[in-house]
Amino acid sequence: MSRSRLDDITNLILCVTCVVVVALLGYRTLTERDTTARLPPTYANGDVMPAINGVDYSVSDKTLLVMVSSTCRYCTESMPFYSQLAKISQTGRFQIVMAGYESVESLKSYASAHGVVIDRIVSVPAEVRIGATPTLLLIDRSGRVASSWLGALRGREKDVIARL
Repeated sequence: MSRSRLDDITNLILCVTCVVVVALLGYRTLTERDTTARLPPTYANGDVMPAINGVDYSVSDKTLLVMVSSTCRYCTESMPFYSQLAKISQTGRFQIVMAGYESVESLKSYASAHGVVIDRIVSVPAEVRIGATPTLLLIDRSGRVASSWLGALRGREKDVIARL
Protein backbone atom coordinates (compact mmCIF):
# COMPACT_ATOMS: atom_id res chain seq x y z
CA MET A 1 0.00 0.00 0.00
CA SER A 2 1.37 3.42 -0.86
CA ARG A 3 2.24 5.93 1.81
CA SER A 4 -0.37 8.38 0.47
CA ARG A 5 -3.08 5.73 0.69
CA LEU A 6 -2.02 4.85 4.26
CA ASP A 7 -2.17 8.55 5.24
CA ASP A 8 -5.68 8.82 3.78
CA ILE A 9 -6.87 5.80 5.78
CA THR A 10 -5.29 7.12 8.99
CA ASN A 11 -6.89 10.53 8.50
CA LEU A 12 -10.26 8.92 7.85
CA ILE A 13 -10.00 6.83 11.05
CA LEU A 14 -9.07 9.94 13.05
CA CYS A 15 -12.01 11.89 11.61
CA VAL A 16 -14.49 9.10 12.32
CA THR A 17 -13.13 8.77 15.87
CA CYS A 18 -13.53 12.53 16.46
CA VAL A 19 -17.10 12.49 15.13
CA VAL A 20 -17.99 9.55 17.39
CA VAL A 21 -16.48 11.23 20.47
CA VAL A 22 -18.26 14.54 19.77
CA ALA A 23 -21.55 12.71 19.16
CA LEU A 24 -21.25 10.79 22.44
CA LEU A 25 -20.45 13.93 24.41
CA GLY A 26 -23.34 15.77 22.78
CA TYR A 27 -25.71 12.91 23.52
CA ARG A 28 -24.60 12.77 27.14
CA THR A 29 -25.11 16.51 27.55
CA LEU A 30 -28.56 16.47 25.97
CA THR A 31 -29.79 13.46 27.93
CA GLU A 32 -28.09 14.34 31.20
CA ARG A 33 -30.41 13.71 34.12
CA ASP A 34 -30.74 16.18 36.94
CA THR A 35 -28.19 15.11 39.54
CA THR A 36 -28.85 17.97 41.95
CA ALA A 37 -31.98 16.22 43.22
CA ARG A 38 -29.68 13.64 44.80
CA LEU A 39 -27.63 16.22 46.68
CA PRO A 40 -28.32 16.52 50.39
CA PRO A 41 -30.32 19.64 51.23
CA THR A 42 -28.22 22.59 52.36
CA TYR A 43 -30.78 23.39 55.02
CA ALA A 44 -32.57 20.56 56.79
CA ASN A 45 -36.09 20.76 58.17
CA GLY A 46 -36.00 22.72 61.42
CA ASP A 47 -32.87 24.74 60.56
CA VAL A 48 -33.15 28.49 61.09
CA MET A 49 -32.51 30.53 57.97
CA PRO A 50 -30.00 33.35 58.22
CA ALA A 51 -31.35 36.87 57.85
CA ILE A 52 -31.87 38.02 54.29
CA ASN A 53 -32.19 41.74 53.72
CA GLY A 54 -35.71 42.53 52.50
CA VAL A 55 -37.30 39.26 53.67
CA ASP A 56 -39.56 39.15 56.73
CA TYR A 57 -40.72 35.60 57.42
CA SER A 58 -43.14 36.77 60.11
CA VAL A 59 -45.51 38.54 57.68
CA SER A 60 -46.89 35.24 56.41
CA ASP A 61 -47.41 31.75 57.79
CA LYS A 62 -45.20 30.42 54.98
CA THR A 63 -42.49 31.88 52.79
CA LEU A 64 -41.31 30.06 49.69
CA LEU A 65 -37.72 31.06 48.96
CA VAL A 66 -36.87 30.20 45.35
CA MET A 67 -33.09 30.27 44.83
CA VAL A 68 -32.12 30.64 41.19
CA SER A 69 -29.24 31.57 38.93
CA SER A 70 -29.66 33.13 35.50
CA THR A 71 -27.06 30.67 34.18
CA CYS A 72 -28.86 27.59 35.52
CA ARG A 73 -30.67 25.64 32.81
CA TYR A 74 -32.85 23.88 35.38
CA CYS A 75 -33.94 27.25 36.76
CA THR A 76 -34.90 28.37 33.27
CA GLU A 77 -36.71 25.07 32.70
CA SER A 78 -38.67 25.67 35.92
CA MET A 79 -39.74 29.26 35.19
CA PRO A 80 -43.29 28.34 34.08
CA PHE A 81 -43.81 26.64 37.44
CA TYR A 82 -42.44 29.66 39.31
CA SER A 83 -44.90 31.81 37.40
CA GLN A 84 -47.70 29.49 38.53
CA LEU A 85 -46.47 29.74 42.14
CA ALA A 86 -46.41 33.54 41.92
CA LYS A 87 -50.06 33.53 40.86
CA ILE A 88 -51.01 31.14 43.68
CA SER A 89 -49.18 33.36 46.20
CA GLN A 90 -51.58 36.18 45.38
CA THR A 91 -54.24 34.26 47.32
CA GLY A 92 -52.36 35.21 50.49
CA ARG A 93 -51.66 31.62 51.57
CA PHE A 94 -47.92 32.27 51.44
CA GLN A 95 -45.37 34.77 50.22
CA ILE A 96 -42.89 33.94 47.49
CA VAL A 97 -39.39 35.38 47.30
CA MET A 98 -37.03 34.81 44.38
CA ALA A 99 -33.42 35.01 45.46
CA GLY A 100 -29.93 34.50 44.15
CA TYR A 101 -26.33 35.57 44.51
CA GLU A 102 -26.62 37.89 41.51
CA SER A 103 -27.71 41.52 41.68
CA VAL A 104 -31.40 42.24 42.17
CA GLU A 105 -31.49 43.94 38.76
CA SER A 106 -30.06 40.85 37.07
CA LEU A 107 -32.55 38.55 38.83
CA LYS A 108 -35.47 40.84 37.98
CA SER A 109 -34.41 40.92 34.35
CA TYR A 110 -34.07 37.13 34.30
CA ALA A 111 -37.51 36.60 35.83
CA SER A 112 -39.12 39.17 33.56
CA ALA A 113 -37.54 37.66 30.45
CA HIS A 114 -39.29 34.41 31.33
CA GLY A 115 -42.66 35.97 32.17
CA VAL A 116 -42.35 35.49 35.92
CA VAL A 117 -43.86 38.29 37.99
CA ILE A 118 -42.73 38.09 41.61
CA ASP A 119 -43.05 41.07 43.91
CA ARG A 120 -40.05 40.30 46.07
CA ILE A 121 -36.71 39.52 44.44
CA VAL A 122 -33.59 39.74 46.58
CA SER A 123 -29.88 39.16 46.39
CA VAL A 124 -28.67 36.94 49.23
CA PRO A 125 -25.44 37.19 51.18
CA ALA A 126 -22.81 34.44 51.09
CA GLU A 127 -23.94 33.31 54.56
CA VAL A 128 -27.00 31.80 52.89
CA ARG A 129 -25.43 28.50 51.89
CA ILE A 130 -27.19 27.22 48.81
CA GLY A 131 -25.13 24.59 47.02
CA ALA A 132 -27.32 24.04 43.97
CA THR A 133 -29.89 25.88 41.92
CA PRO A 134 -32.73 25.75 41.73
CA THR A 135 -33.44 25.25 45.42
CA LEU A 136 -36.86 25.86 46.94
CA LEU A 137 -37.11 26.34 50.70
CA LEU A 138 -40.44 26.51 52.49
CA ILE A 139 -39.88 28.58 55.62
CA ASP A 140 -42.32 29.06 58.48
CA ARG A 141 -43.18 32.29 60.28
CA SER A 142 -40.32 31.81 62.78
CA GLY A 143 -37.70 31.47 60.02
CA ARG A 144 -37.33 27.68 60.25
CA VAL A 145 -37.13 25.48 57.18
CA ALA A 146 -40.25 23.32 56.87
CA SER A 147 -39.45 21.65 53.51
CA SER A 148 -36.84 21.83 50.77
CA TRP A 149 -36.53 20.80 47.15
CA LEU A 150 -33.28 20.75 45.20
CA GLY A 151 -32.81 20.70 41.47
CA ALA A 152 -35.35 20.50 38.70
CA LEU A 153 -38.64 19.36 40.17
CA ARG A 154 -39.70 17.17 37.23
CA GLY A 155 -42.88 15.71 38.64
CA ARG A 156 -42.49 17.01 42.20
CA GLU A 157 -44.41 20.23 41.55
CA LYS A 158 -47.58 18.82 43.11
CA ASP A 159 -45.64 18.14 46.31
CA VAL A 160 -44.55 21.78 46.48
CA ILE A 161 -48.10 23.03 45.93
CA ALA A 162 -49.52 20.57 48.47
CA ARG A 163 -47.15 21.85 51.18
CA LEU A 164 -48.07 25.45 50.52
